[in-house]
Amino acid sequence: MKFWKPVLLTFALFSAITSAIVYSGCEKDPCIDVKCENGGSCKRGVCSCPTGFEGATCADRMTKRFLGYYAGYSVCNNGAEIIDTIFLYEVPKKTTNLSMIQKTHKYDTLTATVSSNESTYNLFIPDKIATNYSKVYHITLQSDKTLILNSYERDLRTPGDTVYNTCFFSGTKHSFPVK
Repeated sequence: MKFWKPVLLTFALFSAITSAIVYSGCEKDPCIDVKCENGGSCKRGVCSCPTGFEGATCADRMTKRFLGYYAGYSVCNNGAEIIDTIFLYEVPKKTTNLSMIQKTHKYDTLTATVSSNESTYNLFIPDKIATNYSKVYHITLQSDKTLILNSYERDLRTPGDTVYNTCFFSGTKHSFPVK
């Protein structure tokens, strides 16, 4: 009996140490309580969102931050300031696209694409390029409040009537009225 007591004590002590090592070596999966939406996937407890979505759980469309209207002013070719407004609407079933209408050009509905996911967001409108004609846009949203639109147009299509337009718009965001 004297022989079994030390063996049992050694076995119990060995089992306790082994269990402690195994238990402390197991880490809880950091993604077990994280639910990523819209096709997002969890890595190390943080959602990695697919293109077009953002937020802690990928629940928000990237375009959401742009929606609304921006009241401000436009200046073309260093001329007088004109009171102007830009309206940005969602495009159904397009997670990264918006429709843009500028009040001073209300018949030109442009489709813009959110092109980055940084502290300053950009909208991309395809350049209009044709023989002897080009129009280029650059749009940024700063601090989710101020929209800046620069447009550059060069029209050489009519001989003797060259048109160069450089326009700048700056406006502050307002929400659409709730229906």
